[in-house]
Amino acid sequence: LDFPGDHKETTVIRLERNYRSTANILKAASCVVAHNKSRHEKSLWTEDLPGDSISLWAVPDEYAEAKVIAESIKGELDNDIPGCEIAILYRVNSHSRLLEDALRKANIPHVIVGGIRFYERAEIKDILAYLKIIHNSDDDLSFKRIINMPRRGVGVKSMAALQEIAASNRMSLYSTVMSADLSNLYSKSQEGFAQFANMMEHLFMFAKEKDVGELIGEVARKSGYIEMLKEDGSIEARARLDNISELINSGIEFANTHPDDPSLTAYLAETALISDIDQYEEDEESVSLMTVHSAKGLEFDVVYICGLEDGLFPIARAMESQEELEEERRLFYVAVTRARKKVHLLYAGMRHRFGEEMTGIQSRFIDEVPKNLMTTEQENRRERRRESVPAPSPRKGSRAEKAGAISPGTIVEHPFFGRGEVRAMKGWGDNAVLTIAFPKYGIKKVLMKYADLSIVRN
Repeated sequence: LDFPGDHKETTVIRLERNYRSTANILKAASCVVAHNKSRHEKSLWTEDLPGDSISLWAVPDEYAEAKVIAESIKGELDNDIPGCEIAILYRVNSHSRLLEDALRKANIPHVIVGGIRFYERAEIKDILAYLKIIHNSDDDLSFKRIINMPRRGVGVKSMAALQEIAASNRMSLYSTVMSADLSNLYSKSQEGFAQFANMMEHLFMFAKEKDVGELIGEVARKSGYIEMLKEDGSIEARARLDNISELINSGIEFANTHPDDPSLTAYLAETALISDIDQYEEDEESVSLMTVHSAKGLEFDVVYICGLEDGLFPIARAMESQEELEEERRLFYVAVTRARKKVHLLYAGMRHRFGEEMTGIQSRFIDEVPKNLMTTEQENRRERRRESVPAPSPRKGSRAEKAGAISPGTIVEHPFFGRGEVRAMKGWGDNAVLTIAFPKYGIKKVLMKYADLSIVRN
């Protein structure tokens, strides 16, 4: 940005003509990115007609969002728009699960660009492997996957020795850990196997009393997986943590939509079926799903940009840094200008994280799009309501049961987000909505009756 000032003989040539997008799309994107201070001024233009207005969808929650998108895409396909000319863009990878589910249910071929499908991600396979052992303790393949994930000090040699002992006694690996003599193994490996066995015995008992949603959360916590990712603290680790959160949501959703059989057996059968369905080969008619980063350089006739809430897009960690916020705004500009003809913007009034309801706030980027360029769509007009997915039941035994004990300035502890400060409180009792600032995860809005908070300091 400083190059022209440092080199006075520089000539700046602005490439302002755009051959891709309609005039309305360009104007919307330009008005948003104009809020950035660190940029060279330029005005994109095109000889194309203004085109369609930007469609803005305000939906109740993430389930309605996915359904609206699937139904809208179905309409585009019926109007002879090829699937390869349609893209769904999101800020974080964990956003893809419900979108994949909705497209799968609508029989719409789709492909994840620059990533892998939700149930094929490493952390999802790891947590599912724990569930498979809870379902069948003789599952040696799952045992091998997670015995040292997170690390428990079980080395390659000790694992090979365990397999030899198991084979000689014709026992499964888990049964060998529970009953065989392992005194010849390294002491650190013995400790690791014992720790694993104690944890699994706890999870076996937990599974008998709780539904699959609660079980997934307990597995993620007791295994040390969440702690491992929190200690890592990298952007990749946070993304993996988001994926685990979404897996917990899937378990709660399954328990609420399958009241006749909310068992672990039924849940694993469904995830196995989904994985099998996802093995089909994508063709040229597949709709593309991808993060905004993966969309750079690509273009489509129709683009859906979802998850447009503050804290999600722009992402939470960028909201207290002007430099990072401007980078998020540039990403939004990239997302909008991937479209040639039509852009859909979607935000949800509520989302779930680790099974808890989080109130959504419309992204500031939507506010920066001129109102005359947008048409607000009515999600409820077409009765696109979430189908029988009741909210999670409030957690019992919360250490902050009385809303009266919490007020702005109170320091609280959340089981997943850690320690944070209550910045605002709206409403009363169980229905109070708390705005909490968490150092690592930014500003979150939580509903009192769903948040398992403990008070650290008033």
